[in-house]
Amino acid sequence: MAIIDFQPGADKAELLKQRDLLRAQLEQLNAAEPDEDSELYDDWADEHEDLEDALDELEDALDELEDALDELEDN
Repeated sequence: MAIIDFQPGADKAELLKQRDLLRAQLEQLNAAEPDEDSELYDDWADEHEDLEDALDELEDALDELEDALDELEDN
């Protein structure tokens, strides 16, 4: 199951909106972090890692879009 509905042709506004959503989800998840010794911690950690990976992927896409836009402006 995908955390975000990432579309390769998404525009910058949509990518920024998705980034903000992921950041908010991470903030909520961090606020609900269970004790490391609890049974819930492994599931929490897996979800946290998935969100961080999705956020990294999204930020990479934003960087690539910015680079492409800069290149277009230079030409």
